[in-house]
Amino acid sequence: MFKKIPFLFFSFLILPATLLANSADNPYPFYVGASTGYGSTNWDGLVNQDSVNYPYVETSAPSAAQDKGLVYGLFAGYNFTKNFAVEFRYIDFPTATVVFGPPTNYNANNVASFQTSTYTYSLVGKVITPIGESPFSVFADAGLVYTHRSDVLANSDMNAQGFDQGMNGKKYNYGGMFGAGLYYQLTQHLFTGFEGTYGSGYGQSIEYPAKTYIPFTYAIQIEMGYRFAL
Repeated sequence: MFKKIPFLFFSFLILPATLLANSADNPYPFYVGASTGYGSTNWDGLVNQDSVNYPYVETSAPSAAQDKGLVYGLFAGYNFTKNFAVEFRYIDFPTATVVFGPPTNYNANNVASFQTSTYTYSLVGKVITPIGESPFSVFADAGLVYTHRSDVLANSDMNAQGFDQGMNGKKYNYGGMFGAGLYYQLTQHLFTGFEGTYGSGYGQSIEYPAKTYIPFTYAIQIEMGYRFAL
């Protein structure tokens, strides 16, 4: 079912756009591109930062998390006008390593770690403001994000690799996506730029928060895109 989500998003993007004719100031309304940069899935937000005063939190919270690194993505969009676009994105985030140290409720042997991967699909509306007659434009966007997590805790509702599941893990969440950045039009067709994005996740104050946590994602990326008409 969830594999169909990107195709549904893409359909919502393309179908309305095909009903609009190209205008003189918007001759190449479609665009596609790729991006790469640095990002985080914020697993370290679950880590107990004060184990001296709150040692009992160690039974539920990770003791360490490595969740930052290279991100990459793809995007496709349609400019309804030079000031407004709708865009679909895919972003793949760095694989995070989450460590539980003794004492912990996640493993019968009081030591455990696992790796977790995260990717997002998002559909956003983008407001674009050209900077005078220059090739630069600034923009801001907001929309819906689907965040998917994959690991031993999220993918199993039974004991796996020593983890005491207790309750089902959570694999995905819908939330808000927000971003802002800068474009530079290289030619009529080629453009580049950068953007910072934030995607809201999901967290619960429960005995096993790592089971249901869906990452709050952050990324700063350089983009390269190509504009065209159908």
